[in-house]
Amino acid sequence: MFPVRNGQTTGSLTLSPPGPGSFSCPSGQTRFLQSVKYENTIVTDQGGASLLATPEPISATLHIPV
Repeated sequence: MFPVRNGQTTGSLTLSPPGPGSFSCPSGQTRFLQSVKYENTIVTDQGGASLLATPEPISATLHIPV
């Protein structure tokens, strides 16, 4: 539960990107995660109240070997 002040609250979520599925790289190449985008992310508190996370969509540009 996040404390509410003046009708607003601040918190953070840790989300993991989906796995690569069946994608693989040829020998000698490395697979990288370049970007991730989440849409329609719903946050639900312990009391059952839900709201759409902002910003919408949530996205990031990365360069991470996976």
